[in-house]
Amino acid sequence: MAAPPIHDFIYRNVGTVPPGAVEPLTIFTQRQADRYFRQSMTEEGTPATKRTLSWLAVRLAG
Repeated sequence: MAAPPIHDFIYRNVGTVPPGAVEPLTIFTQRQADRYFRQSMTEEGTPATKRTLSWLAVRLAG
């Protein structure tokens, strides 16, 4: 699963990713990072229940 490490990477860098990591350079809000996390899990085929519980966990604990 690519969603968790990418989400954690964005959080660790406080929304700012190093130049060249994302084109165009983007600064992510916490909400955007969490939305990306959920969207990525959907695209990866993560079951809805696991996806929802994981997303709630990052929203509440993030």
